[in-house]
Amino acid sequence: MGTPWGSEAGPGLGVGGQDTHGGGGGEAGGGAGAPWPGRAVGAAGYAARGGDRTGVVIPCVPMRYRRMPWTAVARSRMAVESSCCERRGRRRRHRPGAAAPVEGGGSCAAAEEAGGVSEAAAVVAVGWLEDMIVEVSDTKLVETRVLPGRGRRLIVAECLPLYRVVTRATVVSGTSTAFWLDKWLPGKPLAERFPAIFSHVTRPHASVEQVISAGFSLQPRLITAAERDLVEVQGIVRATALSDGQDLRRIDSPAAPLFSTREAYRLLSPSQPRDASACISWGLRLPSKVRIFSYLADIDRLSTRANLFAKNCAPSAICAACHLPETGRHLFFDCALAGEVWDRLGTSIPERSFSLWELQPPAGAMTHIWHSGLATILWSLWKARNDLVFNAKSSTASVVLRRAADDLTLWRWRYSIIDRGRLDALRSFLLSSAM
Repeated sequence: MGTPWGSEAGPGLGVGGQDTHGGGGGEAGGGAGAPWPGRAVGAAGYAARGGDRTGVVIPCVPMRYRRMPWTAVARSRMAVESSCCERRGRRRRHRPGAAAPVEGGGSCAAAEEAGGVSEAAAVVAVGWLEDMIVEVSDTKLVETRVLPGRGRRLIVAECLPLYRVVTRATVVSGTSTAFWLDKWLPGKPLAERFPAIFSHVTRPHASVEQVISAGFSLQPRLITAAERDLVEVQGIVRATALSDGQDLRRIDSPAAPLFSTREAYRLLSPSQPRDASACISWGLRLPSKVRIFSYLADIDRLSTRANLFAKNCAPSAICAACHLPETGRHLFFDCALAGEVWDRLGTSIPERSFSLWELQPPAGAMTHIWHSGLATILWSLWKARNDLVFNAKSSTASVVLRRAADDLTLWRWRYSIIDRGRLDALRSFLLSSAM
């Protein structure tokens, strides 16, 4: 095996064009069957060139790739970076982002093909990838530190058309807006308004600034309809004035807010009625685990024995304290322990199906304070059930109410100063009910 960085010690090294599987070197270079492109040189290669090292390009392997399994992804990533490093007679480590001469021009930023995605299309267009994408040229996407190149290209290719549909650009400098594909003029994109001339464009992802400064990139022969479109588009170019600054992106809606993932999600999500239970649960000033628990309890999605049995995850659906199925309603309202707790509090339980937030608060208690106390009581009932199931320890109604009162004391700092007094009053009510 040859050394992966293409040193002279590799037995299968040589100057390109002779053998791609070792034994004399080849275009792949870097040893027997090396998995990256580029020219490499070894002992046989130097002999073939008469010992002249001038102009020999050897791909450099970054340290992070030297122990990486040579999978297809590793080879593709290595191929991009190795093609950007130039070596003349000695090893040099690849430095992503460093400005260095590369074969064919450019910098040592490991540029790779991105299917014609422009700077306008990726850097600004895909806002949630701004930490991953460094720079996008007319046809090449620059490597970055977060995602592998192939995964990033797939994300950009998938999200970019949708992004262009939901946004509208305000051109300032024109560097971040695609001339043909973005909506930066009233109405549709120019690609849809002038399909004849767009079919002759060789750089469809060119930015507004590139078109105004460098002109159109068109095929040499235009049809009659394309010539007519060209006259109109040239008028648009002459009427467009650029200035210093960053192009703006807004959601293409009557309100026209600045682009954000939140606004895009609101635009694309179908309108649905508000979930009142979720609003109440997430509005509680309690730990997240209790808020999630209260919401799951209200919609009967907790891991009760009935739910587990329905999923074939429990041998039986029978409650551990009695001989009835352990549903959410039974556990929190109908079981003997739960029934005694609500009787002591003087809370009536409806016979019909109901939301737990519909339970009436005690006299003088604020509704939002009662919701917090209600979630805390259910939390204590759940812990008492778990003690019985897993530890074989039974609890009484007094123990459940005291635990709820202790939890309210522990979490009272989460509330405002005014609500702390109301919470203390509810805690005193729970303690008096526990006597």
